Amino acid sequence: MLARLKFKTRPGGLMRRLACISLSFLLLFCVHAQDTQKGRPATPSAKGSTAAVPVARAKDIVYDDIAAAFRAVKAAGAAAPKSEFETTAQYQARLASWKGGAKKYVFVVEKSFSDEYTFEYDADAEEMHLTVGGLYLSLDDIQVRSGRTVLGTSVGTNPFGVKMVITNVVESNYHIKLDSTSPFRPFSRGTQHPQAKFSWTMRSAEARANKEILCVAVAGTIPRPEATEETAVNEATISRPQHVLVYTRTLPFSLEELRVVNPRTGATFASFRQQESSQ
Repeated sequence: MLARLKFKTRPGGLMRRLACISLSFLLLFCVHAQDTQKGRPATPSAKGSTAAVPVARAKDIVYDDIAAAFRAVKAAGAAAPKSEFETTAQYQARLASWKGGAKKYVFVVEKSFSDEYTFEYDADAEEMHLTVGGLYLSLDDIQVRSGRTVLGTSVGTNPFGVKMVITNVVESNYHIKLDSTSPFRPFSRGTQHPQAKFSWTMRSAEARANKEILCVAVAGTIPRPEATEETAVNEATISRPQHVLVYTRTLPFSLEELRVVNPRTGATFASFRQQESSQ
């Protein structure tokens, strides 16, 4: 027992060396595990894959939030209309102070607005066809995003004394309106329901794997610090017991290109500029 005690307490003994070696291996393992979790891109396995779909790393996926852009324009202080206490020179100087016109934004158009764009694949030609347009684009207005927030419920009574539980909802719709400075205007003016058609080569397996998640993204700048907001109220009815406060928020937009993207991976499959559409 005495020998064992001497062995444990001897400076620089074998047990201490073994403990140090074990601790070193443990630290190396932890560092390796943390480095792996930090997101080094994994090499996709070709086994079982049917198409070489381009995949972007998470940090390379850059899409802008139109709600955040709208708030930023309003917060800049340059978006307010001319005040009666403001001279024309002061108003023009305020507009000229806008520094956001050089930033390029990329907004993904929600696919829930099915009237705005559709995809159709031609297997014989190995081409994907994109049709953009419809009723919503008659004024070069593109709805990018829509969201609803339920605030709660209340009990209401109609003029006939019928009571019902009403759901109170706030709906926020975000639009871009193509500016006169826009270098890309894909829609012909004067048509009742304008449409623009695009196509690009795409292998059948790649089209099959991605068609359902393809989205359109608009890329361009906000040329002027104008953030307009309109409100409307949809009153509750017996058949639709919802009281909806609707905000329609619009930013001017100078469209430079139209992209076809996979919003889940950040991959861009096609990009179109002026003169590349067929009316």
